[in-house]
Amino acid sequence: MHAAPFVSEGVAYIGGWDRNVYALDEETGAKLWSYAIVGAITGNVVVADGVAYAASLANKLYAIDIAQQRARWVFEAGGALWGGPVTGNGLVFAGSEDDSMYAVDAATGELAWKYETGGNVYGGATLHSGLLLFTSYDGHLYALNASDGALRWRGALGRGTLTQPSVGDGAVYVGDFDGRVYAFEMETGRLLWVQRIANNVLVSPIVYDGTVLAGADDGNLYALDALDGALRWRFSTESETLSAPAVSDGVVYFGSSGDGVYAVDAVTGALVWNFPIGKDASTSAPVVVNDTVYIGSVDHSLYAIAAGIPPGAELSLSSTLVPTATPVSTPTPVPTPTPEFMPLSSEEAKEIIERIADLPGLGGNRWTPEGSGIISTVDEAFEVFETGYFLLTGKPSNWIPRVLTLTEYVEIARSRGVAHSAAYCCEYTDEGVVLMIRGDARAHSVISAMGHEAGHALQRALNPGQGGSPEIGALHEAQATAFQAALIRKLGEYTGTNATVMPSQYLLQRWIDGWLSGIIGALDNPAEVHRRGCAILWGAVLSDPELADLRAELLENRILSADSLIRLYNYLVYIGKDEADDYVAGVIESFKRSSQTVRSALMGRMGAIHDEGFFENASGTFLQP
Repeated sequence: MHAAPFVSEGVAYIGGWDRNVYALDEETGAKLWSYAIVGAITGNVVVADGVAYAASLANKLYAIDIAQQRARWVFEAGGALWGGPVTGNGLVFAGSEDDSMYAVDAATGELAWKYETGGNVYGGATLHSGLLLFTSYDGHLYALNASDGALRWRGALGRGTLTQPSVGDGAVYVGDFDGRVYAFEMETGRLLWVQRIANNVLVSPIVYDGTVLAGADDGNLYALDALDGALRWRFSTESETLSAPAVSDGVVYFGSSGDGVYAVDAVTGALVWNFPIGKDASTSAPVVVNDTVYIGSVDHSLYAIAAGIPPGAELSLSSTLVPTATPVSTPTPVPTPTPEFMPLSSEEAKEIIERIADLPGLGGNRWTPEGSGIISTVDEAFEVFETGYFLLTGKPSNWIPRVLTLTEYVEIARSRGVAHSAAYCCEYTDEGVVLMIRGDARAHSVISAMGHEAGHALQRALNPGQGGSPEIGALHEAQATAFQAALIRKLGEYTGTNATVMPSQYLLQRWIDGWLSGIIGALDNPAEVHRRGCAILWGAVLSDPELADLRAELLENRILSADSLIRLYNYLVYIGKDEADDYVAGVIESFKRSSQTVRSALMGRMGAIHDEGFFENASGTFLQP
């Protein structure tokens, strides 16, 4: 029995792989009746108005009259129905392996509407406030009008999922095969946050008292803050598979493939009790009714276990991690150091910047009166970069620098089809994320390029589902450039060192006009993702009503602060995949109309930035909003 039971009016209903729907006495577990259908049952049975609805792998949806124990009707779908049905507003909803969601009239069994997605619909649906929410293997979360099947919105996921969405506090939460939990705004589908917890989130998360509870393939149950996805606690088991959790009176219950049923404290994650069922037995989601936990098992049994905390019980935190976390989306001007990372002081960072700014290379040759000698400033440059990263995000980076010779770097760049910048992101290894750095690049170029690549890497972590078209490629370059500029400006603010060396004053106008001309000439070429990315940044600030305060800051000061740039970065990162193409086209058109405003803002910086600093002609800072 893989499904959760449905308990109503003293009876527990559950379906099994043996193709039967069972009705059991809630108190004793005695079988009251069973009804054989065609096809195994893997989803939940649901009961409404005297009818039990069950879906089968033989493409059939059944309406079983409870009083007479016979089928009122049977509906034939176009594929296997893996998830259980959900009922509401006179309809029964079920997702199918034929890529569709079906709505069937509960009274007659006639098709009311059908909605086709781009992949199998394996998980169960959730009905909330007139919206039907479900996921598809096409990598999307769908929100349809339950009454007519019209699409309200869809949110992009990293891969695909069979988990059922959960709703709480105006948000929808869902787990994905990419190991992440996603949170979307209920009304609009806007992505709120993404948190990676493991390699694969196989079971449906639930929301309880501001906490999202999700089990993963690493045998852990994770408790995440519903507002920002920050980890509150993690409970470790010795299992590979957990069931979806259930919560009652402050206790979380879930099944484990190796250790039976667990009960843990919802606030701390402390172990309350563990009820062993048998090796590889319990994988069903529990249901808590009248102080009893009901849970089905693959040992062909339904268990009823006393819920709650036994009198005199001593809770144990031995297998629970309770860390604190700062969400990436809430940067702090000067974050508090953590045990994992101590940033450079502003004086230390300034001393390093001034000392390495003129060095000719990282791991390269430097000619001195005494001859040639190999130098490397990678450690110092990386310290400066990591300090800036921490100041922006409140978190240490998990990157490992790898310095390559020019020949090695060019080979890697060519094999990946990337430009020969000073750094390239990334290789993912067991040790961490490896950032490749050109050994002949100047120190200031390396810090700037690392900021750009950090923007790319962070986007992949925050919204991995945002991808797939040349327009989104340009959007990614806009994000990375915003992060790069924010990093450099933050270091400038932190150390009191100007972040850009401008051309000589008499060349400034020609320099700006040349840059603008190059951007405008590239706007209709999808391959020019970097230049189009620059246009996206300016166009977004100048035209997006959600960024009106940034526009006001830009027009008043002619430049955005580091914190405003990181806010712009986060805003662009969370644009939905399905909205991105239209958004990019719109803000690029705005840039075309506003090119003179852009030019005036850049020219107005002449008196604000002097010609000393450490990023010579750094278009990543000076030429960005």
